[in-house]
Amino acid sequence: MLREWLDLLIKEGPKYGYYPEPQKSFLVVHPDFLDEAETIFSDLHVKIVTGHRFLGGFIGSSEDIQSWLASKIDKWTQSVKKLSDAAKLEPHAAFIALSKSIQNEWLYVQRVVADSEYAFIPLQQIIKKSFHSKSFRT
Repeated sequence: MLREWLDLLIKEGPKYGYYPEPQKSFLVVHPDFLDEAETIFSDLHVKIVTGHRFLGGFIGSSEDIQSWLASKIDKWTQSVKKLSDAAKLEPHAAFIALSKSIQNEWLYVQRVVADSEYAFIPLQQIIKKSFHSKSFRT
């Protein structure tokens, strides 16, 4: 059924100014259906995966979600460490960068990824450690 829909979209889409490019598309399937999906979509070169980012979140198994989330949190943790170094000279600028930029990224992920609160513990700890008021005293 999905293949029929995609074929129809490829055929009818250009009439409406939409030009699908299946080779740039990802099809997220349950691991039990991976082989079947690869067979059905092999001629279109659609990328068949069991998990992938989607609209700022992630679709896939809980293991895939946790792995993706861990890499995002690691990136944010490194950014917080760099900001804490900058905060020694420019505390207000570092706080603004944290609260107006980086923080909004992880708040969005917390809203779109269910049950993610425990994954954020390392980030919470580094913020407490790096942005503690004693860190800025000379």
